[in-house]
Amino acid sequence: MQTIMEILEKFENLIYKFLVWIVLIPKTLLQVVLHPDWAPSYIEQELGEGKSRFDEYFSPVVLLLLVALLPFVFWNFLPVPGIEITSPSTENPTRARNVDFEANITFISTSAKGFVTTFWRVEKQRYDGGNLSYAVLRQDRYTNNPEESNSLDYFTYSPIDTNTIRDTYGYEFSEGGEYWVVVDASKFDSDGYLIETYTDAIQIIVPENLEENVTVYARTKPGETKPLLESVTNQLKSEKTIFLALGLLIPPLLFALAIKLFSKEPLSEDNLKATFYVQCYYFAPIAFIFWATRYAGWFFTPDVFFRYDTDANLIVLLPLVLAVFWFISVQTYAISRERNISAWLALLIVLVCMFILGAGTLIIVFNDDPGVQDVTRKSSIWLYPLLAVGLLTTYHILSIIQKRKEKLAISTGDKVLMGGIVFIIFITMCRVLVVGGREAPLASMDFDVTQRSVAIQSTAELASLESKKFYTEEFNGNFDAWAEPFMTSGDYSQVHLSTENGSLNFQLSQLEDQIPQAYLINYAFLYTDVQVETAVTNNDDSANTISLLCRLGEMGWYEFEVSNSGFYRIYAFDNQVYTELASGESSAIKTGLSENTYTAICKGNELTLIINGTLVAIVQDVTFNFTEGLIGIAVFSPEGLPVSVDFGYVKMSEPSSAPEASGAVTAIVPSAEAPPTDTPSAATPLSEFQQFYIEEFDGNIDDWGPHFMTSGDESQVTLFQENGSLNFQLSQLEDQIPQAYLINYAFLYTDVQVEVVTTNHGNNSNGVTLICQFNENGWYEFEVSNSGLYALYTFDNQVYTELASGESSAIKTGLSENTYTAICKGNELTLIINGTPVDTVQDATFNFTEGLIGIAVSSPQGLPVDVGFEYVKVSAP
Repeated sequence: MQTIMEILEKFENLIYKFLVWIVLIPKTLLQVVLHPDWAPSYIEQELGEGKSRFDEYFSPVVLLLLVALLPFVFWNFLPVPGIEITSPSTENPTRARNVDFEANITFISTSAKGFVTTFWRVEKQRYDGGNLSYAVLRQDRYTNNPEESNSLDYFTYSPIDTNTIRDTYGYEFSEGGEYWVVVDASKFDSDGYLIETYTDAIQIIVPENLEENVTVYARTKPGETKPLLESVTNQLKSEKTIFLALGLLIPPLLFALAIKLFSKEPLSEDNLKATFYVQCYYFAPIAFIFWATRYAGWFFTPDVFFRYDTDANLIVLLPLVLAVFWFISVQTYAISRERNISAWLALLIVLVCMFILGAGTLIIVFNDDPGVQDVTRKSSIWLYPLLAVGLLTTYHILSIIQKRKEKLAISTGDKVLMGGIVFIIFITMCRVLVVGGREAPLASMDFDVTQRSVAIQSTAELASLESKKFYTEEFNGNFDAWAEPFMTSGDYSQVHLSTENGSLNFQLSQLEDQIPQAYLINYAFLYTDVQVETAVTNNDDSANTISLLCRLGEMGWYEFEVSNSGFYRIYAFDNQVYTELASGESSAIKTGLSENTYTAICKGNELTLIINGTLVAIVQDVTFNFTEGLIGIAVFSPEGLPVSVDFGYVKMSEPSSAPEASGAVTAIVPSAEAPPTDTPSAATPLSEFQQFYIEEFDGNIDDWGPHFMTSGDESQVTLFQENGSLNFQLSQLEDQIPQAYLINYAFLYTDVQVEVVTTNHGNNSNGVTLICQFNENGWYEFEVSNSGLYALYTFDNQVYTELASGESSAIKTGLSENTYTAICKGNELTLIINGTPVDTVQDATFNFTEGLIGIAVSSPQGLPVDVGFEYVKVSAP
């Protein structure tokens, strides 16, 4: 048993050993860099008998491992700059709509000089015309800049340590929907120059039902961290670090083999050892400079060298570049001297070895990519027979050449072996060049996860018995009619299916950054007109998306996609492409841990989506016309994992009548009278029809009546369609100031949202106007000038009355594209510009309640004017 003195003595020796390392490591590195040809003689001397090895300088193998492994291990414990937003509601969900947020902001620079500015904004996620957009509801700016200490924005942040500060924020969500709270944090030096800037966001799902909890999704789950010393010890013991240590010894071994291979000396353990040790010395400075460069790049900020020089960080690469040139020079000299060959041939050997190492490194670095993995797999299988035949052929040819030099007879066995090799090569070439590749059989399933596509069997082969095709799958027995799930994205290991208590549990798990989307198809029957209904229960906090499929065949299918965060979409899949037919937001969708019933009806060319008994969308498809196919379900989650949902049942039945949509829908046609000169009267109502749609100006525009003028001359207005847009041109005529209106006479609206995308094609500023509730008594008008101004008017009794006006930085000036949105809901008028709410007005005087919509163009600041309208979208507010 060891005494205390013996233990203390060993501890003393260990401490002394570490202290000596502090001296020997830089001493050895400097000696190798300044005198590289010293290494071979020193290694030969130290490997001799009767000496205490590597006493004066550090051991080459240990030196390489230390300068490469220790920086790698400590790299994992560097402070990560950026922002992390958290909320108490993540761990403790409540029904309260007033949610608090906290942002921990970590900066690289630790200087107390300078100041920090944070921008908080609340955005609501929307689907506009099938395109995802974000409407900014509120923006707040805070700073601790001493020069702004008297402003409302001035704020004192809570410091956590020298690198990290904490900021807090709160917002009350008054309406249901999907929201994002985004924070931008910037650090400036004392002169006001930007040093660092970071952004982060957190997602909030607010249900329409006030009795349900608000869900806040955290990016990372909170948890305790281990002490640094324990973490470093575990890192050193980990398999990843051990394999890295072995991998670090491969490059010096490769160069040692390149020196000794094909030399006159025999390739043995003792003969290779000295050369391997020398190569470890040569690789040590490269490893040290590599990690020094990585650390310098990690802690780099723009104020280190030269302000405003975006390429200043390239300076930190200079030592690494010089080290590479030093390495090539040293290796060329060493190989040339060892092999007694020319410097050019030695340089070629060095470059070949570096190419092999570079290719291997790239494969390892990018091997997480599924595409790279597949290429590596196929290439490895190809190389296996090629290398085997190549090595055997090369060895046999060299053997025959050697026998000829020694004037020995070539045996029959040599001839037979050579003939066999030639025959194998000939047959292989004929197979590749003449026969070619055989197409995959049609009955196979081939899924391309990169393009969200699937090739399926011929529907004629998939049809089963026609009897009892309408039934309810309750998942309380076997479900052999459902094939194995296929993926259009993600990995198969992320999908877990099980049946329990009469339901199908569908789980998607986390795997790095993979976003799984899994399909389950029922192969029992083919359907023409069909109604597919399912009841789905969400078992997890993450939002999920459920799809119902109908008429799935070899040409494509229809897909009804519903997210329990409140959104839906209807697609047609054809020729490996998804085409969106409809999308939107529905309050009928129950959010959170709720059960939803989704119904998809495919009847003729009409596609209907019903959610919890509420008619949500009806689409007439006149393009794809899929008439027959299978049905199926799908689950995915682009917003968060894990996902766990239960399918209570899937019911296939004959299509039933869809429930009536709430609210009357009225179609109107333009008046047959001559176009008005002032204010046209409202058109006559016709039968009910779908009133919300997008006018993309790529066909006839008969719904838009002849334009009329409130000022100027008719000759100043030119209208024409080109490349899917409507061009509105106003020309110069003496001192006339034209203002031209174009009204859509198709439908009458009560509450309505009108959105346009306009592009200025001229040099002069323009005024674009959106109109709602247009009738014989008057209308509301939203006027926006791309010079930066806006105004809201009512037109009543031939008089314009201004309701609001101002200036907005959200307006893009010059030759830019702007998106303008006007919302008329009750007596509330809202103007949104490029996603930013600009103004809201309550009208208690005029109260126009119903009318047409329209657009107008004017230019009070200069002519000519040329404006392109990309589309006009009419939707429910």
